[in-house]
Amino acid sequence: MSSETEIGAISSVLAYALVSIAKADLTLLVRNEGFLSSIDYLKEVGWSNLRSIYTDDFDDGSGRHVLVYVLLSETAIHKAIAVQVVINSKFPWYSLAQVFPTAGEKESYLRGHHGITFSESPEAVKDSRNATIAWFSP
Repeated sequence: MSSETEIGAISSVLAYALVSIAKADLTLLVRNEGFLSSIDYLKEVGWSNLRSIYTDDFDDGSGRHVLVYVLLSETAIHKAIAVQVVINSKFPWYSLAQVFPTAGEKESYLRGHHGITFSESPEAVKDSRNATIAWFSP
């Protein structure tokens, strides 16, 4: 599979969830409501290791953060893929502790240093503004 074929496959399968895709470093900005299904798909096709989760806030007092999940693959053309979402730390966000064994410690760090809460209950997130918040709205 070529690099363009790999990007095309991801784009077509995740089209409903993608806001944008940067081809050079394979970074996906996904809609919040498509986050879990995007992670499930990427893990299924080979990006099965969570290397890191990092964040940056908007520095405007709104509580908005960009979360970046870096996934690794041993079989894909692109060995790393970054999945970005924009969340509000005033509301819970999806925990990936059940999906990736190392996610819990990374989420604990973000909770302690940035005040981001993670919930293992998808329903808790679906009932909050993070479930459908537009990536560009305050």
